[in-house]
Amino acid sequence: MLAAIVALEHLKPGKMRVTSDSQYLVFGASKWRFKWKRNGWRRGPTAASNWIKNPDLWRRLDAVIDRHVSVEWRWVRGHGSDKNNCRADKLATEAAAKFCRPKQTVVVQESALLTSHSSVLSSAVMP
Repeated sequence: MLAAIVALEHLKPGKMRVTSDSQYLVFGASKWRFKWKRNGWRRGPTAASNWIKNPDLWRRLDAVIDRHVSVEWRWVRGHGSDKNNCRADKLATEAAAKFCRPKQTVVVQESALLTSHSSVLSSAVMP
């Protein structure tokens, strides 16, 4: 979703075609966003309705779509059916491997945490 937003933000206004293997993006942008926007970025018209996921990104996408003459949304099946989609997946995977750090799991023993917490409390309370 963010890739589509950034691409549309950087292109001069005009007629665009966005191809994606994300039904959430394609159908959200071409069909659902009008209702969501009318409902204040909620799934339904009442205040009790659930917020849509990523309302900040949908607002941003909605604004950038409006800058263009037209945006055509095209869904393709992922993983093998479209050569450009496969190329985009490959480039995204390579970029993620190059620029993103792997998630690190930090294990903290409860006794060590309590000891350091007690030390901080002691030094804050006692002069």
